[in-house]
Amino acid sequence: MWQAIATHYKNGTPYAATIAGYDLWNEREGTGASEAGWISHSQTITSAIRAIDPDHVIIWEPWEWGLPWGFDGMTTMPLAAFSNIVYSYHAYDPHLFTNNGVGDPYGVKYPNPSLACFAGGANLNWNASTVGPDGLNCDGSGRQSILNLQAPYGFPIFIGEFSAYTASVYNDGSIILTQA
Repeated sequence: MWQAIATHYKNGTPYAATIAGYDLWNEREGTGASEAGWISHSQTITSAIRAIDPDHVIIWEPWEWGLPWGFDGMTTMPLAAFSNIVYSYHAYDPHLFTNNGVGDPYGVKYPNPSLACFAGGANLNWNASTVGPDGLNCDGSGRQSILNLQAPYGFPIFIGEFSAYTASVYNDGSIILTQA
């Protein structure tokens, strides 16, 4: 499939300018699969694309729904052998705020020194200056993982998805979720 897509969109075709790149798999997660399997599979897909199209960007997201803690524990980048790679993750922390009341309660105020990531979770000090609970992801690992990996490789990072519901803003500039 990826070879056919690359053949259709590679430079020199009428369709080359219609795409910015190839996002290998949005929010990879699934029954019977694994992080190691995903890394190996993404390397195979990238090799197949690069054999046909060496020019377009390839976007790679980590296991675990593309969330930043999917980079935790990595010591090398999965596609380091290839050029023109962008690593991406999704920024949905804290879920109580970003999920717009879907499955979580409405009325969540941000910034908030006692906001949990998920209903029933531990409170974390979310504030505007750290853009998170003192710089940490909801699982406590920190977005620092991807930045530490970026330093030796210099790859671009793309925040592929994010959300914030801003139906109501207080006079002090804080935001509250309200049911519409």
